[in-house]
Amino acid sequence: MRMDTEHQGNNFPPYFYLAASIIVAIIMIGVSLYFRPLLPIDETRYASVAWEMWHGGDWLVPHKNGLPYAHKPPVLFWLINLSWMIFGVNDFATRMIVPLVACGNFFLIYQLGKRLYGKHSQAAEFSPLVLLSFATLALYLPMSFFDMLLTVFLLSAVICLLKSAQENKIKWGAVAGFWAGIGVLVKGPVILAYLFPLFVSYPYWRQDGWLSNRKWLVGCLLSIIMTAVVALLWAIPAAMQGGEEYAQAIFWGQTAGRVSESFAHARPFYWYVLFLPVLTLPWLFFLGCWRSRIFSQLSQADKFCLSWLVLTVLLFSCFSGKQPHYLLPVFPAMAVFLAAKLNLKLFGKEPLLALLLLILAIAMFSGPWWIGAAFKAAQNPEVHPFWGLVPLFLAVVAIKPAVFQKFRLPVLMLAVPVSIYALLPFVSPVIFQLYDLSELAQQLKKKQTEGHVVAISGNYHGQYQYLGRLEEPLVVIGDKNTEEYLWLAQHPNAWAVIATRNVDTYIEQHAVQIWPYRGRKNVLISAADLFQWPDWKLYTPVIDQKLTEKKVAVNSELE
Repeated sequence: MRMDTEHQGNNFPPYFYLAASIIVAIIMIGVSLYFRPLLPIDETRYASVAWEMWHGGDWLVPHKNGLPYAHKPPVLFWLINLSWMIFGVNDFATRMIVPLVACGNFFLIYQLGKRLYGKHSQAAEFSPLVLLSFATLALYLPMSFFDMLLTVFLLSAVICLLKSAQENKIKWGAVAGFWAGIGVLVKGPVILAYLFPLFVSYPYWRQDGWLSNRKWLVGCLLSIIMTAVVALLWAIPAAMQGGEEYAQAIFWGQTAGRVSESFAHARPFYWYVLFLPVLTLPWLFFLGCWRSRIFSQLSQADKFCLSWLVLTVLLFSCFSGKQPHYLLPVFPAMAVFLAAKLNLKLFGKEPLLALLLLILAIAMFSGPWWIGAAFKAAQNPEVHPFWGLVPLFLAVVAIKPAVFQKFRLPVLMLAVPVSIYALLPFVSPVIFQLYDLSELAQQLKKKQTEGHVVAISGNYHGQYQYLGRLEEPLVVIGDKNTEEYLWLAQHPNAWAVIATRNVDTYIEQHAVQIWPYRGRKNVLISAADLFQWPDWKLYTPVIDQKLTEKKVAVNSELE
């Protein structure tokens, strides 16, 4: 049976907080799209992979800079292409589709709360608002990343598993596997790592009358089989079309290879625990949360949420490769639990929250004095400090219960995410100056249209393909090594992009244009001029020797 929890101070219609959460989330997405560019290297890379899918017409095998891209499955790129089919190829269509689909998480967590705690429970109605209140989740929501998209299919699978347990119908395990299979096509088999804690902890949170432990395991096995079937419907034809190397990458690299490689990226086991104050922001600052004694008198539904959350954190802590957004798919467990356990009547004055908001407001008001030191690569950095009024006003709300009395609770919960979004217009001029690569990408497009070969020095992450709507791959040459200089010597009519901290007089005189970028300078320069750069004179004897060897080899072949 499910637990129907009583409301505590909720005078709004049942769908109010769900609707409010979605509306606020869409506003946040709009603010993000307007006040920042596509951020390199991840967002620009994924947009470029989608662009090459659109331009090349290959929907099975994603490509990056003309080569098969096996690092991620295709669903995100399919969604962007679907958006382009409807709205055309433009930045709005590129950037809005994934966040809008991710907004489905608010509806799904509402359904999860109903299934766990009852149709009209506090957990169901408040959980969408609590989910949006997490600053980390709100920050990643507008980004074209995989994690929030993965959460949509993970929650769909979890709801189906719960339905299977509650209704004693194993067939719902197969439906859960279907959604999990699509999740595999979003970000690979990692979705099973989020489901595994629920598979093994079922006896701990199982309720009377639910599916037996044995049948639950059968349902889980059925779910895993269906997950594999759905994933293979794409993987097998993609492997056949992409070739042996691509096949090995998607079958090995997306499974055991990804796990084994993670151990090479050292982050300690306890890293997520140390990061919890940031991940759970702002809830550690709510006195009402501490007063609610949320860990007392745990129900079976509470145990479900805690098992899912704690075991997932422990499992992901075992892998060295750790990032904050890796835990986003399990945030719904924390949100439903908090929504169920909070005593809403205990949220009065919130001085800790007010202090946090006041510090943020002071930082924004004083921005003109410190922004230059924080962003040294920016030229005459500009900020808009009046946006500090947003966290300042919310700080007043936090310590004055009479202000916004009727809407006080949602305003308090969203105070930190809203203040963080006020940071975007505050620092927007600097963000565009340092991270907007569209002007450089358009220059590369112009050079390619004129018939020139364009090369890029160092590692290339595909950041220019979409922004410039490039129709030809860039030539990737080494970074200050012999092969790079040989290429420059052999292609004097080509153009090259380099990223350097050393912009001397020679570069200033010969570069077409120079753009600041993340502490360095992006330089567009002809290959002939770059080859003569005095900074590389030390390598000239090596280049001459290599060129001589190459000429001898060519003459030998002709003879």
